[in-house]
Amino acid sequence: MAWWKRVLVMALAAALLLGAVWWGSGRILPAMRQLAAPKEQRLAVLMYHGVHSDPQKAGDYVITPQALEQDLCFLQGQGCHTVTMREVIAYVRDGAPLPEKPVMLTFDDGYYNNYLNAYPLLQKYGMKAVLSIIVGETDKYSSLDENKESYSHVTWDMVNEMRESGLVEIQNHTYNLHKTGAPRRGAAQRRDETTEQYFAAVGADLQKAQDRIEEMTGCRPDTFTYPFGSYSRHSQQLLEQLGFAASLGVEGKPCLLTRDPACLIRIPRYTRTSQKSAEELLSRFWD
Repeated sequence: MAWWKRVLVMALAAALLLGAVWWGSGRILPAMRQLAAPKEQRLAVLMYHGVHSDPQKAGDYVITPQALEQDLCFLQGQGCHTVTMREVIAYVRDGAPLPEKPVMLTFDDGYYNNYLNAYPLLQKYGMKAVLSIIVGETDKYSSLDENKESYSHVTWDMVNEMRESGLVEIQNHTYNLHKTGAPRRGAAQRRDETTEQYFAAVGADLQKAQDRIEEMTGCRPDTFTYPFGSYSRHSQQLLEQLGFAASLGVEGKPCLLTRDPACLIRIPRYTRTSQKSAEELLSRFWD
């Protein structure tokens, strides 16, 4: 074979090899990263509600700022790193890495006292949290001059201040379905309604909350937080139709993350009451 033909063949082979590497890198490397990743990642998720400065208010759903600070100190001492739902979803779906000993701090309902008492502590310790707001209450208190530690909810200005800090992620806790009594408990299906009626009623509320959060913050939630942990047989289907990637439940046990998106359904959380600290709840979590 003439020398120029040999050179041409070698050049073509090199070009084909480079093309294959370039084409395959987008497919092969992510697959290799997934294979190299651990099959199961333990995630500790704590659920908080109110944080009130009056110790007399402490109970099943309220703790003091001092108690919260003790939790944060404990987690810091354990070498834990706080994460958000977006980071958890990216780990499951895309193989994005999580820090060592990941912990998620979640606050439900969006009380004003979270902004007043919890947010400064997150800033002090540089820790992240997930705040799931009842959007109708945020709308209501945004139009009132009524910042009461015991019952008020965060305003949109507070929401955006916390979100823009990079420490607080905002998620959906319904627009106005946070009710305990009949006929509906939270976002669960009522006994007297069809599946179609359930999708229409609850779907409209959740969609309204999604649209309003996006309108007021520029960000669209990817996670739905179940009020009271109540759900129905068709709840997951509804959430998928609305574009949610994950949901938060209330079952007190470790969250085990895998590469299967099903692990993002009703992520279990430990309820932090005034009777059980984070140290008591998680004392043997990393053993």
